Amino acid sequence: MQVTFAGSASHVDYQLTFGCPGPVKHGAQWLDALTRPYLDPEKHPFLVRLKWFRRCLKVFWKLTGQTVGMAACKAEGDSIQSFVNAASVRWSYFSWNGAEHWIATECNGPCSRGTRALAALPLTRRQDRYALSDEARSHSTFRA
Repeated sequence: MQVTFAGSASHVDYQLTFGCPGPVKHGAQWLDALTRPYLDPEKHPFLVRLKWFRRCLKVFWKLTGQTVGMAACKAEGDSIQSFVNAASVRWSYFSWNGAEHWIATECNGPCSRGTRALAALPLTRRQDRYALSDEARSHSTFRA
């Protein structure tokens, strides 16, 4: 399924799948929160963690030679109804729907004016129904 999805939905899907908060930036260095238990990714607002995640996605797409359409637009779905940075990629409907549901539940409804409602989103915990195999999960973090 080709979906134009908000970056926040991809970040939530990543967390639902792997249980990893994503990359954490400390100064000029990217760190893996799973290998450094003293880091507290949740002390950083969701939108900052999202910015870091989006940067890593762009590097990943570039290094793997993928061409991804990106724009500020209304992404598909009902959880985020404002204009946000979005990308158009092939994505599992099941995963996309799970991320949509989680965002709508945590925001107590759709995010319809800017991204203010997203700012306080907590870390998403891994959910078994979205998780990949143990082998795939062991390769789940970005390293720069």
